[in-house]
Amino acid sequence: MAINQPTGFVTIPGFSMLKKLPPQTKKPSQSTVINTRLTQADYKRIETLISIALNTAYGLRPMSSLHFRIYDLRVREHLSHIRQTYRHNTARISIQSLHYQRLGHRVIAFGTVAETTGVKAYSCVLYARETCDWYMKNFLLLTNNETGRR
Repeated sequence: MAINQPTGFVTIPGFSMLKKLPPQTKKPSQSTVINTRLTQADYKRIETLISIALNTAYGLRPMSSLHFRIYDLRVREHLSHIRQTYRHNTARISIQSLHYQRLGHRVIAFGTVAETTGVKAYSCVLYARETCDWYMKNFLLLTNNETGRR
């Protein structure tokens, strides 16, 4: 005697007695942003903004280089705190890597920066504006103790 099964159920691999409904595939709507790549100009601008933030944090640039129209208040406060922590360290720094994920008008950037005491990780969130400029909303610099290295 055959058991009638509702249509749409498929056998779960490895479990011959269990059935599941497969997920329905959704087609992307027209409003979905497909392009996740940055233009070369946007990539260079984001790299410059991160470089300015890191140089300011390590005392290689004045705090006045963090303009309020580009860097959020929380970013400036965080970088000021880092600057006070490392005020006696005027280390040369260089960005080792920069990776990003674009989500519409928002870019999440992260990477590593090399300095004399080691390698540190950073991450930030930037927003595109109608004026074709970027606004840094969040910035985080992880020290060696926060990343688990000693």
